[in-house]
Amino acid sequence: MSIAALIASSAPAFAQDAPAGEQAADDASIVVTGTRVNRSGFTAPTPETVLGEAELEGRAPANIANVVNDLPQLTPTLNPSTSGVGVGGGTGGANLLNLRGLGINRTLVLLNGSRVVPSTTTGGVDVNLLPQGLVKRVDVVTGGASAAWGSDAVAGVINFVLDTEFEGLKLNLSAGSAFEGDAHTYNGNITFGKSFAGGRGHLLVDLSGAIQGGVDNFTDRDWYDGSKVVNNPTYTPTNGQPRQIVSTGDFLVASDGGVIISGPRALNTAFAPDGTPFAYNPGTPTSPYKIGGTPNDIGAGYPLVVPVKYGSAFARLSYDVLDGVTAYVEGSYSKSRTVNDTASYVSLGNVVIAPDNAYLPEGFTGAPFVLGKVFTSLGTPYPRNDRSVTRIVGGLDGRFGDSWKWAAYYQYGKSHVLNEVSNNPIVPNVVLATDAVFNTAGQIVCRSTLTNPTNGCVPFNPFGTALASDAASAYATGTAAQHIVLKEEVASATITGEPFSLWAGPISLAVGAEYRTESYTADADPLSISSSYWVGNYKPGRGKYSVKEAFAELVVPIVRDVPLFKAFDLNLAGRITDYSTSGTVKTYKLGGTWDVIDGVRIRGTHSRDIRAPNLNDLFLGGQANTLIVVDPQNANAQYGVVQVLQGNPDLMPEIANTNTIGLVLQPSFVPGLSFSVDYYDTKIKGAITTLSGQQIVDNCAAGQAGFCPSVIRDSAGLITRVNVSGFNANVEKVRGIDYELSYSRALSDLGIDIPGRVNLRVLASNTRERTITALGGTIDYLGMVGTLGAGAPPKWRWLNSLSYDSDAMRTQLTMRRVGAGVLDNRNIECTSACPTSTAANPTIDNNKIKGVTYFDLSQTFKIRPGGKEAEFYVAVENLLDRDPPRVALASFLAPGASGVFHDLIGRRFRVGFRFEY
Repeated sequence: MSIAALIASSAPAFAQDAPAGEQAADDASIVVTGTRVNRSGFTAPTPETVLGEAELEGRAPANIANVVNDLPQLTPTLNPSTSGVGVGGGTGGANLLNLRGLGINRTLVLLNGSRVVPSTTTGGVDVNLLPQGLVKRVDVVTGGASAAWGSDAVAGVINFVLDTEFEGLKLNLSAGSAFEGDAHTYNGNITFGKSFAGGRGHLLVDLSGAIQGGVDNFTDRDWYDGSKVVNNPTYTPTNGQPRQIVSTGDFLVASDGGVIISGPRALNTAFAPDGTPFAYNPGTPTSPYKIGGTPNDIGAGYPLVVPVKYGSAFARLSYDVLDGVTAYVEGSYSKSRTVNDTASYVSLGNVVIAPDNAYLPEGFTGAPFVLGKVFTSLGTPYPRNDRSVTRIVGGLDGRFGDSWKWAAYYQYGKSHVLNEVSNNPIVPNVVLATDAVFNTAGQIVCRSTLTNPTNGCVPFNPFGTALASDAASAYATGTAAQHIVLKEEVASATITGEPFSLWAGPISLAVGAEYRTESYTADADPLSISSSYWVGNYKPGRGKYSVKEAFAELVVPIVRDVPLFKAFDLNLAGRITDYSTSGTVKTYKLGGTWDVIDGVRIRGTHSRDIRAPNLNDLFLGGQANTLIVVDPQNANAQYGVVQVLQGNPDLMPEIANTNTIGLVLQPSFVPGLSFSVDYYDTKIKGAITTLSGQQIVDNCAAGQAGFCPSVIRDSAGLITRVNVSGFNANVEKVRGIDYELSYSRALSDLGIDIPGRVNLRVLASNTRERTITALGGTIDYLGMVGTLGAGAPPKWRWLNSLSYDSDAMRTQLTMRRVGAGVLDNRNIECTSACPTSTAANPTIDNNKIKGVTYFDLSQTFKIRPGGKEAEFYVAVENLLDRDPPRVALASFLAPGASGVFHDLIGRRFRVGFRFEY
């Protein structure tokens, strides 16, 4: 799309897939999402980027979300490449959108201008589940839009606009694979549209389905080296060396066969796969890792990209019940499923081997001791995330008078989410099962059965990697499961029109009201409630809130056709929102567009926006997982604790202020050229934040007493549990500059005697600040491009495309670039003569993340030129097979790269066929 879709005096060649001259006559029909007002000739002052149908088809993506996430204004957050080895929490395999790195909960996703029932309790909409085949364009509003569209639009709005008037039949089939032979993709879509009753009625049906395969292991890619951030084993506070280094460190204190981590044999004896002891070489210890010694990269075999299957069915029926009044009903059902491996149970202190353990190797002495063990002998847990979304909408659209339109609709939406982790170790049962002895009959039994013979315990061998028996596995593992049901109901009505004219032209007005309810319920199994599993440990919960809103938007033409004021319009919007949980909040937007002369436009906005706490923020009943914590109050000892995430019903809405100012140029002496530059600045006060369990422990140890009640310790002073919940404490800031350039011309206009057009588009975003301030400290996340979930955009991000389009073919080359970054802005990079290293600002030998540029190439052959077309296409992503830059994290499961911005899969191709009749 060209910037032209944003300004009425230009032609949206990309957005509408039409040459400039052919589209200009249709400008009155373009309604962009930057404003609610439907007025020919008005340009929204809020910056907006549009992906049109031609551009989407030119990229030939496996999923529309992949193209949207490539836009420089977005920070990818959750997608199949970032799900990793986690248990999902209901988001495994989802594609969620995050504008400006401010979070999926501050990015409002719409479908045809209407809300969509969330796929997660955090308010995220899984784009996989939208009707892919009907999307004719995607409007991305990159400024505060709460006054126009409501809560959650702090960072902006992403509106998937459907072709509800489609006539005919179209089919799109594609298949692809990575050149490595994995990451297979299969996509299918069929769309049917038909008018009836002399054009008064219209039926539309769309069916879509996709299978996206995963990458099973980190080591399936040759770039894998297991890089991690580890403590420098030779560091002292006075020797000038960095406290941390980037290394390919293996895990020190646990292995698949088992490592003795206490007593006289600590870290010098381990157990081979067959259970026999051998001399363990700890290399250079840097707990919990080591450099060199016995190879022990226990994270190497875990999945790099999770597989996902999804499909959707959409139907819409409309009928002109009266002249100027159309009634419609639409319904959709979508479903996705992700099942993948995850990390095996890692025990760093639970398995205590007594001297009389029945499985001790013959002749072995040295018990009692603690065994550091990765329980591959129990297999790996299998997270499963199923999501299904049902949506039913009924509405009326009408016209009256010369300019007035009205619309009213009711929507009911329901999402059902299944979180399940099968083959999940039950930690207390594993402890009992590995504490085995001989009974009086010489049989191996659980010690616990000597005093409690009916407890069901089945012993198994903790030494080596031999799989436990079926009976032992059935005792030691179970299935953590949770069913979540989310419901959303919306009733909305709007009226737009031109009530009267001023000296510079007609005033345009939009007014409306909306009532919305959001609710969720979640159950949990008994063992999850008692936090007995290795992972999962879901907690029941429920919650509900309602929202009443009224809004108005006004466009006032101030000046027309005077020197240096070709046109000047004001855009005013206001909204009053009443939440059942937190009361009334007001939002507004003040904006304007100034056409200085033909082809030169200045635009700007100031807006006050809100995000109210969502169901997860308010009512999360609790979700527990295992956290390896560093305990400052116990000599920085590292051990596993339970971290429980909980809701906070006392949270208040966030308040944001956004300012934008931009320049749009369309010089008449370069036909087809458009250029824009927009500065933006967003500041959120009272931002809802959730600190990690480690941060809560550190703050308590640093003397911030308010955090200490969340740190639960046992009688020995060791942490057993950390409670984590959100609070209104943050100030978040993001500011930067967006650039967009587009150029579209027929080659014949350039004096080249070749049919067809050439299209150039350049999008770039230069983020200048991204900070989060909480509890008196400020963290600069700018450029931390390997950090997932913290809203860490790169300083520079580019998306450029060059295409040639004719009646016979279309060729498109796309360049994607992610600028260089850092592991952590708090780090101090040095290799010698290092300054004093602190917990807040540790020294490190290499803090850099290299920038990387990817190229994609697609080729479409139009089998039947003119009119309706059949097309065969081939697309290659990451054409040059660029490896991801090294991104080292402090985790034994870190692959040494990050899928947030970088391509982990490598070169891959897709072939497909499109047909329209």
